[in-house]
Amino acid sequence: MSEVDWAAVKALAYEEAATTPQSWLNLADDLRRAAEAVWAPFEDALPRPGRPSRAKSSPFGYGAVFLMLAGLAIENLAKGLVVQRKPPEIKDGKAVGIAGHGILARLKSAAVPLTNQDREFIRRLEMFVSWAGRYPIPLHVAQMKVEKTIHTTDGDQFKALFDRLKTLLLRLVKESQ
Repeated sequence: MSEVDWAAVKALAYEEAATTPQSWLNLADDLRRAAEAVWAPFEDALPRPGRPSRAKSSPFGYGAVFLMLAGLAIENLAKGLVVQRKPPEIKDGKAVGIAGHGILARLKSAAVPLTNQDREFIRRLEMFVSWAGRYPIPLHVAQMKVEKTIHTTDGDQFKALFDRLKTLLLRLVKESQ
């Protein structure tokens, strides 16, 4: 019995995951579920007209984590759309052209139509993915943004954008088969 070439197995699995839109979509779905799980207590804690906050403790920090997870979900859909249009080349064990968190740039390269509201939301998501959902400060003061805010409409806006991008990706995958 011959030994398994684990390096070759890893390289094949890596290439398949990097070049298959469904890999990106599956992780996007997982991240969406995680984001929604974090959003629920945050949304419940928000005071409503005629009703004070129902939170037993302050979940307001969850908003930043929600936006980070939401941003990662949208980023994975964006990468899936890019991969669907042109799978990355694997060079020296690395998928070329899909590293980094540039969600807007990826959606633009995938020719995804976006509204001004989408672009503003995605810019905030990029900030939460790069630092605001993970750290109290960015690497440099110049990266500190005034708009590090969470809006009560973010949950609905995320779901709508996610659903639109997912529908587009699934349609493109189906058309290419």
